[in-house]
Amino acid sequence: MPYTKLALAYKQIGTFMHKPHSPALKKQAGMTLLGMLLVCASLVLVGLVAMKVLPAYQQYYAVKMVMSGLNKEPLGSMSQ
Repeated sequence: MPYTKLALAYKQIGTFMHKPHSPALKKQAGMTLLGMLLVCASLVLVGLVAMKVLPAYQQYYAVKMVMSGLNKEPLGSMSQ
């Protein structure tokens, strides 16, 4: 049974679309909603930890700088 050009084109398209490893049907890769939520939750957690730790870190180094400054001054100048 001879195929017309249109029938032959449909047959070729149909066999092409059903190939499991066809480049046109390549599985898409991307971030899912669950993945996005996990990334956002981890960023929020890191931000919260930073907001808790950063003030104590700054205070520690401020006290350390003051103490090293006091250590450099002679004792006689402190009582005046």
